[in-house]
Amino acid sequence: MQREAAEIREEWLGRALSTPPADRGAAEAAISGLYGLIGLDPPRFHWVSSPVAALTTVPPGLPSRPAESIERM
Repeated sequence: MQREAAEIREEWLGRALSTPPADRGAAEAAISGLYGLIGLDPPRFHWVSSPVAALTTVPPGLPSRPAESIERM
């Protein structure tokens, strides 16, 4: 059982650290479907080239935690 848990961990760690581009269409469809299941309209999607680029899309005045500060990157 411990070996199986280690294999599952490695599989998911590999997915989490994966760097190929996202399948944006599949991601949007999956998230929109989940919203629909709970009776909500799907969110608007805004794709960016990197996590750092995402920080520049935060509206001015919205507080951020220190770890999210672009100056630290």
